[in-house]
Amino acid sequence: MKSTTRMILILFIFLATLSIFLVSANLEYQREVTAQKENLRNELQILSTYVNQYVTQSIENGVGLISYIRTFPNLSREEFESYAMRLYNPEDSVIRHYTVLKDTTITYVYPYEDNKGAIGIDLAEVEAQREDTLRIKDENISMFVGPVDLVQGGRALINRMPIVIDDDYWGQLSLVIRYDKLLELSGIASFSEKNKIRIEQVQGEYIPDKTFYENAEIFSSDSIVVSFDVPNGQWELTVEPKEGFNGLTTIFTILVVLGILFSLIISYFSNLLLINNKKLNDTVQLRTNEISQANKELKVSLHQLETTQEQLVMREKHAALGELVAGVAHEINTPLGICVTVNSYVQDNNRKLKNHFESNTLKKSELVDNFNSVEESTEILASNLERVSQLVYSFKKLATDQFLDEYTSINFKTYLDYILKTISPTFKTSKHKIILDVPDIEFMTFPSAIFQVMTNLIMNSYIHGFEQIENGEIKIHASVYNNMLMIDYYDNGQGIKEDLIDKIYNPFFTTKRNEGSTGLGMHIVYNIVFQKLQGSIELIDSNQGVHFVVQLPLSLE
Repeated sequence: MKSTTRMILILFIFLATLSIFLVSANLEYQREVTAQKENLRNELQILSTYVNQYVTQSIENGVGLISYIRTFPNLSREEFESYAMRLYNPEDSVIRHYTVLKDTTITYVYPYEDNKGAIGIDLAEVEAQREDTLRIKDENISMFVGPVDLVQGGRALINRMPIVIDDDYWGQLSLVIRYDKLLELSGIASFSEKNKIRIEQVQGEYIPDKTFYENAEIFSSDSIVVSFDVPNGQWELTVEPKEGFNGLTTIFTILVVLGILFSLIISYFSNLLLINNKKLNDTVQLRTNEISQANKELKVSLHQLETTQEQLVMREKHAALGELVAGVAHEINTPLGICVTVNSYVQDNNRKLKNHFESNTLKKSELVDNFNSVEESTEILASNLERVSQLVYSFKKLATDQFLDEYTSINFKTYLDYILKTISPTFKTSKHKIILDVPDIEFMTFPSAIFQVMTNLIMNSYIHGFEQIENGEIKIHASVYNNMLMIDYYDNGQGIKEDLIDKIYNPFFTTKRNEGSTGLGMHIVYNIVFQKLQGSIELIDSNQGVHFVVQLPLSLE
């Protein structure tokens, strides 16, 4: 083989090997980025809930004010201010001021002193507010618009609501909202410290959206765009981390380094094999017709090289197989070790029996004893092999469920056994135990969600509840009542302090942040139970440890 051809082949082997690792590294990178995006979406969902809460609160105040005006349509300014003053709370509210239009003219405002200059202005004559004002008058609909240039100066969001008396349009109420205060109270302001964010008011299919808040001008194609409804309107949020999404995890780095290392090693040995192969071929060509013995030695050498090559290939296959089964090896070592011992014992007995038989010294009692021994040994073998089979099936079952996330029927008792077998290595080095009081209950659900809920509860007991307890005990009781699966989860740990009970479901709340905890475990459990599984979870007062009651429907609608 020419030197150029050999180098091309070596380069191909290097690139092919490296590409396998790089593809795996890229998958890991994409997985991490996807996880970061999902976490960001979850945070946005929480923030949207707070936004809706404060906007809804302002509307409730507005509804009360409209009811008052309907009752007293000819009220004086003093009467209006007296009632509005009871609703106005500048510290905890997002409302900047109330404005009442009789027909389309500003008639009442509160607070009065800072806004009295607006009284008497006909908004139908103000270009920036004419269209929305007349639309509410003509269609009697509520609208959440903005940002709007106020006639008394400044910009704000406005929730416009019609005032109808005896089926006739009387005027409208404008709840002028301080969007800076809304962003602060809802958490968006603090969220924007680490993330780029743009908030736009969705105007309609043919009307350009209005941007009323942004802390960056340029967003990448990886940015997340989320739309959510607010009362009487819709917002669209464009978000991405200020530093961008970063998928460079430790696993990614390891894959790249291993890829380069293995590619160099394989290329090096391939080069050696090709060089040696070339030397052998040259030697064979020179000496084929000279010495038959030399020809035989060359053939033996070639065979040895081929054997070495096969061994290297098999070694790589075994290494890959070793990585695949490493996660379950320690679980099946004990039953397999018993099987090996029993097999060795049976072989020794058979060898002794054969010797006695061949020497004509075999006794009936020895033969009977051997039969009994073989029977007991096969029972032990069957029992331990069944245990290995169950362990492998449990790992396979749970891994498949986590990947597919299908809505399907499961037996709660059987599935709980799978879960406990999977997490059993965590408890092997401790004296903690888990007691089940669970009958056979079939129900339709998402197995991966059940796995997450039960695993989080058990690991919380192990990490937090049993921190200073040597003999921890977990009890899980299940029953069916009113077409609901009732799960009572107990542990005898140190419990939860009274001042922390109201915070356990809050996102990012943890008492072990310095030890690596994220504070999302019970928050995830709460969301899975209430949203995905359409059930409920409640912490019950307990004299010792914790007592959670989880209720899940036997089938989801």
